[in-house]
Amino acid sequence: MGSEADIFDQGRETLRLMRPDIVCEVLRRASQVDLCDRILSERGYKKFLISSEGLRRFDRLEPHDRFRDWFFTTKSPVDLKLDIWVNR
Repeated sequence: MGSEADIFDQGRETLRLMRPDIVCEVLRRASQVDLCDRILSERGYKKFLISSEGLRRFDRLEPHDRFRDWFFTTKSPVDLKLDIWVNR
């Protein structure tokens, strides 16, 4: 996550209006994790780390040593029809 913060920042209105689901890599060395976290939270996005056990929900973005990919959504698990939620 580096240029993603710029994309989220410039796309605030798109995130608000279209509310797309997003898969994004979040690296520990990224300096703009807090900005992305704030932008997503302000727009009602839930944040899930994609792990080997499934999706693990977090209230805030926390770069992980092993898993780098995250799933951001404003939808509920029922709406997404996913059965891979680790912590419900």
